[in-house]
Amino acid sequence: MVSRAMEWRNRLVEKGLDEEIADELVVGLPEQFASAADVRALDRRVERLEEEMARLRVDVARIDERLSAVERELAALREEMREELRALRAEFHAAQRAQTRLLVAMFAVGFGANIGVITAVVTLAG
Repeated sequence: MVSRAMEWRNRLVEKGLDEEIADELVVGLPEQFASAADVRALDRRVERLEEEMARLRVDVARIDERLSAVERELAALREEMREELRALRAEFHAAQRAQTRLLVAMFAVGFGANIGVITAVVTLAG
């Protein structure tokens, strides 16, 4: 390959081209001497890369869809948990109110009994 490039350089110099210019022109020649098989191999590599990129795009789309599905499920679960928490709070407050009413009723009965005992004692003592 190098010898062919040097042949081209020498021919250019023989035809009267300046040596520096001939050297600059010949620097890119090895790329131009690529065979058709080399070019086809490069084309196949490019095709394989494009196919791989297409597969990767499909994979990314699948992953994106899975992530979207997970996000939707999480949002639904979060809303479900909020509803359960609201229900638990309502039950708790209802239980607190019932306990408070029971306690007030017990105090009222206790005070009523105390008043009855005190009245009986005062009546008996008097």
